[in-house]
Parts: sequence; C-alpha cells; structure tokens
Amino acid sequence: MTIQVGYWNIRGLVGGVRLMLEYAGADWNETFYEAHKTEAGWDRTEWTNVKATAEFQEGFAFPNLPYLIDGDVKISQSTAMLKYIARKFDIGQKLNDTEAWRVDQAADQIVDVRGGFVGLCYGFRTPFAQRETFCENTLKPQLKQLDRYMSGCKFVAGETLSYVDFMFWEILDHMELFDASLFDGLENIKAFKKRFAELPKIAAYISSPKFMRGPCNNKMAAWGGDKELKRTCALIGQGCHASCAAIHLWHGHEQTQAYLKDLDNMHKVILGAKSEEHLNKLAKKLENNNVDFKLWMEQPENYPTALALRPYPKDDVKKLFKGFNLLTKQDEPKSVPETKNAEPNTE
Repeated sequence: MTIQVGYWNIRGLVGGVRLMLEYAGADWNETFYEAHKTEAGWDRTEWTNVKATAEFQEGFAFPNLPYLIDGDVKISQSTAMLKYIARKFDIGQKLNDTEAWRVDQAADQIVDVRGGFVGLCYGFRTPFAQRETFCENTLKPQLKQLDRYMSGCKFVAGETLSYVDFMFWEILDHMELFDASLFDGLENIKAFKKRFAELPKIAAYISSPKFMRGPCNNKMAAWGGDKELKRTCALIGQGCHASCAAIHLWHGHEQTQAYLKDLDNMHKVILGAKSEEHLNKLAKKLENNNVDFKLWMEQPENYPTALALRPYPKDDVKKLFKGFNLLTKQDEPKSVPETKNAEPNTE
C-alpha cells in the first residue's frame, strides 16, 4: 500500500520524513499545498479547506500539516511520523539502553534547536535583523553542545542509525545553506553530516531531481522561503527605497543635478553589509565625515536594511567604505530581513 504524505511545498518539518521514506525504499507519494499572498495576508485555504472536511476531521486525532496516511493509520506531527516509519521498516529498532536514551535526549534537543532557528528564519521568535546576535549567542553554543554530543559516535545513537539521524541531518542542511560558517570548528557535526549523506540510498536521493533543496521554509519567511534560497527582490527593494530617498533629500545639490542630467549613463556601486551592526557603524562613520546619506529603516520593526549616499564622485568617498565588498549572491540570504507578520512553517 502506498504511503501518502501531505505538507506545504517546502522542506520544513517533513524533509527528514522524505529522507527516511527514500532510505527505506517505501512506496510513497506526496500532496503539496501552497500558501498564496493576497492583499489581506496569506491565504492558506488550499490546505484549510481540506482540513475542514469530514475525512480529515474524523480521520485524524489532530488534523494538521504534515500528515501521513498508511491504510487505516493516519498520523500528524512530524516526529511521530518519523517514529512510525522507523518501526514499519525496522530502522533503529534494536537499540541498547545507552543508545535508546541518547536518541530520546537528542530528539528533544534537536527539536528545541530547530525551533529557535526556524523562529529566526520567520521572525516570530527572534527578529531576523537580530540574526548575528542570535547566531553568536544562542545557535553556535547550541551547535557546539551537539558537536560534543556526537564525539566518538558514528550516528546519534552511537553505531546504529535511527530516526533521529534523519531529522538531525535535515535541519543541519538547512543551517548549512543559511550560513556554512556556523559549523566552523565543529568537526563531529561535519563528519556526521558527510557520513549520513554518503549512505548509498541517501546519496542517490539527494543527488536526484526528487530531492528538494529549497524552499526550506514557507513563502512568508525572512530566509528560506524561496526555491533558490535567495531574497533578491526584497533586497533590491530596500536599496531602491534608500536610493530614491537620497535623491529626493538632496535633489537640489549640484552633484545630484549633474548625475540626473545623463539618465542613460547613471552608475551605482552596490556593496554588501554583513549585518545590522555593520550598517550602523558605516552610518556613524559617514555622519562623522559629513557625508550625505539616507539610512533606510524598515517599519514597523524600525531596523536598518539599506543605506544610500546622494551622488558623489567615487574618489571623494571610497576610502570610507574600506571593508565593504561588491554585493554578491552569497550575501543575499543573510542580508534581507523581510518579514512583518511571520509565521511558522506548520499551520
């Protein structure tokens, strides 16, 4: 019988379930649901209409996404789904006492760490503009603990593969896509991630068209809500706001007028800031050097997202931008705090 899985068209909470189904060689298929942006907000009726049906209200104890249907078995909750698949296909079912408590403990810890990270990506726990502080003070110490936990262990349990390895690898992959430097110095985590990805069935799956690299999160997320894991449009929009404001504020300046006279040959240099702190320090430096600029503050959150100078000859200001490089695609995922009414990737 074919196992049916239902979820948003993202990796989110169900990426580990997909990994395990592929590893087990299961016959399975998936129903994807989409959230749609409207003037009133995010329309989730593609799923909520299904949820409201008698089939789901009466068939599931807790109707929600993700869900799994296997004949008469109807389960929601992603960890429960992983445990069910593990039992059905005899994955990690012969653990000794030490292995068992290691798996139980790690599962809860990974869920906690994942929740904090996802809360950052959506902005509903930690504003995305505070990502640098969150990563340094919260996420990196948590990952260091997990790295120590994996010392001397092939898998989370020890030598035996279990359901928790699938959920662990999945969220580690999200984090690596977000910022690979999070794993600097964490050799046990890096070794585990590589080892798991090299399991023949896993390697075949993640190198196939069936594997979903992105989106990691739903569309309203500040990071990971787009298939390519880049927020180019949002980033450009913030820069345009700042640039237009700078032109407006200093429209009468002779250098602005000279710049605007040759519209077909206007030139801009776009540099990438590493963080909110980086942007604020630049603003202070420019202010101290009497340089005219507009620091764009995203509202209602009131955090800086972009900075633009009025038109200047390059040689007059370039020395003030030491340490800034041309913006590249690698900068984009960490440079775009775009979420006002963020929500998690379940309902």
